[in-house]
Amino acid sequence: MAECTRVRLRACVHYRTARHEDKRELVEQITKAFADAYGLPAATVDLWIQEVPADSRGRAGRLVADK
Repeated sequence: MAECTRVRLRACVHYRTARHEDKRELVEQITKAFADAYGLPAATVDLWIQEVPADSRGRAGRLVADK
């Protein structure tokens, strides 16, 4: 099996609650979890945060914005 040199992840977060401090903590915690789980250096974990506004997401057949 080929050796993994980089792990790429994408996290979707709720648009209204995605403060800079929250995103920083999310990146730190997810990076640590993947590095620990796979025995990889944290420098090999890339994480993109995709912010999705409530009017662009659906849940149970309805827009989240219509809640």
